[in-house]
Amino acid sequence: MNLTRRQALSASAAISLPLLTGSAWSNKGNNKNKDDKFLEFTAASKKAIVRGNKWMLKAINRDGGAGTDIGTQSEAACTSVVGMAFLSQGNTPSEGKYARQQKKIQRFLLNRTNQLRSNGQLQTVRSVIEGDLGPYAPAFFTTLYLSQVMGESSNVKETKSAVQYLANYISTGQLEDGSWGTDNAWAPLLATACGWLSLRAANFAGVKVHGSSKAAGNFLINRMPRLGTSWGRGSWYHRLYGTASGLRVLYSLEKENEEKAKTALSDIMKLVESSNKAFGGAGGEEYLTFHLLTEMLMQEGGPQWRTWYETVRDKLIKVQNKDGSWTGHHCITSRTFSTACAMMTLTAPNRYLPISQV
Repeated sequence: MNLTRRQALSASAAISLPLLTGSAWSNKGNNKNKDDKFLEFTAASKKAIVRGNKWMLKAINRDGGAGTDIGTQSEAACTSVVGMAFLSQGNTPSEGKYARQQKKIQRFLLNRTNQLRSNGQLQTVRSVIEGDLGPYAPAFFTTLYLSQVMGESSNVKETKSAVQYLANYISTGQLEDGSWGTDNAWAPLLATACGWLSLRAANFAGVKVHGSSKAAGNFLINRMPRLGTSWGRGSWYHRLYGTASGLRVLYSLEKENEEKAKTALSDIMKLVESSNKAFGGAGGEEYLTFHLLTEMLMQEGGPQWRTWYETVRDKLIKVQNKDGSWTGHHCITSRTFSTACAMMTLTAPNRYLPISQV
């Protein structure tokens, strides 16, 4: 019997999940982490996901893309994270409640990649995401999305070719120190984490990668700041997502028991549990950081996963806007980007994204 990716992931996931028909959770109470026996989806999180989906649908333009907010010009990074948020609920270009939207998103991003091939531009205008994460940011997120849907549509060959081209393009932008963005991004550590993740996702999907994820990982580990046990003054968010970026790599390399990793996770857990500052004042970078940490700790399971997820889930729900969106309060102020990243965090326990295993 040939299984779809969703069926295969359901069969091999750490928990028993039903096949989805547009819902992002089980209504039978079996969405429990096997180590901690706690409900990962709650009544409040289900409601928040429904509201978030309604808002994201409004953000999709007629061309299949999404801009930084409803009614704004479509761009690649925001389109990609919206697609990832729907994919995290089991919606692919070939199946699911939002398959039609996913098919349009995939086509939009394939067209933009063809545009990059022809004239060197993935998008025509510089977005707020590029201003923060550097000029390769649209390629990072486009690669992430396309690598996840490669086997979930009829145009596998075209999608793989696009991912290969994007991986080559991203590789050419990697600096000698292994980073992206130290010369042109406001948040170079987070930018490098996105570059690292996109190359690993491409490779995980079977695409040959010429850039060095190892060099990027070493850069992040060596440069990760000490978050500390108080927010302090100034750019606390730089320390938060800088620490989280390095920690994500350490866990991926199975170095979570190193003292540096233990200290970083302890700092993050204490601050996130004790204060709402990272949520009430979150920008798109923080929403993305919550997603990265959620994916990381979900793989580990255990008490830390339960503590982290119950905290971040419930605090995200409290800052959701009445219209279903989340607002970026600094730097990446895009509601679309912030909302999609928050949604990826709330729907992560479905364990449907292959990138969750990378």
